[in-house]
Amino acid sequence: DKEYMVFFFQSQMARGQIKLSARGSSPTMVKVGQNHIKSWLIVLPPKNEQREIRDRLNKQLNRILITIEHIEQQITKLNELKSVIISESVTGKIKI
Repeated sequence: DKEYMVFFFQSQMARGQIKLSARGSSPTMVKVGQNHIKSWLIVLPPKNEQREIRDRLNKQLNRILITIEHIEQQITKLNELKSVIISESVTGKIKI
């Protein structure tokens, strides 16, 4: 499952292997040799388990993204409120 593999390569296990294999003088342009890739350990459960893992991770990811969106909306509202309070206190409409 392609999406399972995307999640796998974002895991700490995979990223650690990639980091150990990365070569190059520039941190933004590292190279990974084919022999290194062939030596990586990849957790590859049966196809149905890959789909279950993928679906569970997507569900959790969606929950996280929804939470982030709500928090960003709250931050926006708080910033607007802050601006109103500053404006009204500077113009003397409210006393602090």
